[in-house]
Amino acid sequence: MLNAPLEDWLKLFDALKGKFKDADGKYIYEPKDSALIIKSHLRYFSLYCFFTSITCFILSEIFNSSFFNSLGVLILGLAFIWISILAYGAKEIISKSNLLLNTFRWVGFFLLLVLGVAVFMWRLPAGLDAWPILLIYFVLIVGLGALGVRFTKEVIGTQLVIGAVIAGATLLLPKTVASIGTTGASVDRQIRQLLLPEPVELDMTLAVMRGNSADAPPLFIDGDPEWWCRTDDERDSGYRCFDQSGPDRTTSEILFPITPTVIEDAIRNLKEAQIRRKKLEEKQAEDQRIQAEKKAAIDANIARDKQKEIDDILRLDREKIRKENEKRQYDSLVYSFAVNSYSQDDVIIGANSEENNNLSRYAVDQIYNILSKRLKNSGLNVDKFRPDVYHQGYFDQIMEGRTNILDKVGLKRKMRAAILVNVRTSCRPSIQDLKSCSVSVDIRLLAKTAAGSSLNHVSEVGVGVTSEQAVFRAIELVVERHAHLFDGI
Repeated sequence: MLNAPLEDWLKLFDALKGKFKDADGKYIYEPKDSALIIKSHLRYFSLYCFFTSITCFILSEIFNSSFFNSLGVLILGLAFIWISILAYGAKEIISKSNLLLNTFRWVGFFLLLVLGVAVFMWRLPAGLDAWPILLIYFVLIVGLGALGVRFTKEVIGTQLVIGAVIAGATLLLPKTVASIGTTGASVDRQIRQLLLPEPVELDMTLAVMRGNSADAPPLFIDGDPEWWCRTDDERDSGYRCFDQSGPDRTTSEILFPITPTVIEDAIRNLKEAQIRRKKLEEKQAEDQRIQAEKKAAIDANIARDKQKEIDDILRLDREKIRKENEKRQYDSLVYSFAVNSYSQDDVIIGANSEENNNLSRYAVDQIYNILSKRLKNSGLNVDKFRPDVYHQGYFDQIMEGRTNILDKVGLKRKMRAAILVNVRTSCRPSIQDLKSCSVSVDIRLLAKTAAGSSLNHVSEVGVGVTSEQAVFRAIELVVERHAHLFDGI
């Protein structure tokens, strides 16, 4: 077809414009030749368009793309438009050429056949087999024969082949056929929506269905229905009703008129929906209550766990602080007692006074000196507690009986014994310008081998020219008269 001489087409169009004869009345281009050109080129062009459309439909089936469907339909449309353009204004050629007349007859027959098959595919109910198709073929052939159409073997064979191709397409290309049908239905709905006014949907409530609402539209006027419906399982009533008859704008389903049976069914469905909704609300409320209780329990557990975590952290912090304090105290003890500064088996003497005056301080020094001299004369090593023991209050604690301090710092294992003396002095004038002083002492003795300690209270009175002499004499008397207190050292 594509290699056809251009002159043939130019002559053909000249013929279609009426230029069949020259000025002398002779044909410059025979109508018969024009008919042959039309038939030859139309046949090949139509076959080219037909197979191109089939290719587009196959590609649409493979890629599931509406683009190829649209392209295939467009090419078929161009083919039919081409046929129409060639046929328009060619009455003279057609009337003078039986061949061209028969060609347009079988083209018309082809169009009717496609229309019949399309109606069968899109409108007849599912489940019908091949017998209705054969019946349609038979009726069409007989009807067209009665109208004068002559069927040759070529024409009948062509129609059967075309029918087989269409039937095979519905089996082999189901998605393409379904897409074409869906597209046609969509176009039909869009046309109806453009041409017809938007339908009003009936608010199907119990009050409307029972006629108890003052604003409810009438369902019937003079016994004739005013609403047309279709079933809809998504609605509580089970129906959707509109003020227009015909197909539904959304589903293309034909609406049926409202009836008392539909109203009763809708009322029953609405009541059941109310019951279901009430049960659902009760269930939702119960579920919410249970969820709230679960959430509260979870929140309480979370809060309890968080509080426990906080308590554990605080307890660990307190324990850490306690250990740090104990370590600081221990370090302070070790530093205050200076254990490493003592020799093994030393007798450690400590003396202190609750009174803060010169005489009391003198008495404390003399207690240490007299006791130290006596113990050294017995062959013992003597030392004294370091100043920090007094400053940090450890001396007073040991005097009160907390002797475990010496165990804690390890001094008890190193010393032979410890003598702690608390001194109190009291002086008054005496006869012949002499001073009389009383010395009271609390003596706590700790031996290395003893499990505990002993506390003794003794006092003596000394006389001297001065208060210091009187105190010194009283301390000597304490040591001399109560020497048995130190026998265990």
